[in-house]
Amino acid sequence: MLQVLECPKTDAQPAAKVSVAAIIPLYNGAAFIREALESVLAQTEPADEVIVVDDGSADDGPEIVKDMARSHSIRLISKPNGGIGSARNYGIAECTSTHIALLDQDDIWYEDHIKTLKRPFLKDQKLALVYANLDRIDKKGQMICYRLLDTFSSPHPKRSLRDCLVHDMFILPGASLFTREAFEKVGCFDER
Repeated sequence: MLQVLECPKTDAQPAAKVSVAAIIPLYNGAAFIREALESVLAQTEPADEVIVVDDGSADDGPEIVKDMARSHSIRLISKPNGGIGSARNYGIAECTSTHIALLDQDDIWYEDHIKTLKRPFLKDQKLALVYANLDRIDKKGQMICYRLLDTFSSPHPKRSLRDCLVHDMFILPGASLFTREAFEKVGCFDER
């Protein structure tokens, strides 16, 4: 289910082209990275850029990405280990897209993830962030919990600044799409 974090009401204008970069930090994620990338590549509306940031992996995760990049448009960039915030910032700085979709190396997207999250931006260019509900699966891909956000007492979707300040946000990066412009205005991820 799509959740929309709404900005204060303004005159909505049709959005310009929405281009999406899928940013995936990789740190010793060989066990999961292939499946994560396959979910990105299987999107009904593909990402304009797929960037994997090797954050100093010591396993063969980067080799798996290199192998997949031989037949798919995947860009692998490497940096010394600095943590997930650092890797996300680095990948976002390297992309050229207007919107950012984050995916952790051990997560997967449903095939309509990008299409669903892009829809509100196509209607209103004033939006900065949308997010979706999510399902939890275990390492074997077995369902643990459908619609995880529905299990919390915090209201979703957040429809006002007050809701955002009063209640636990619980917006997972892998279930969100946001504008690069808004991300840069708030100062990127804290790398500490």
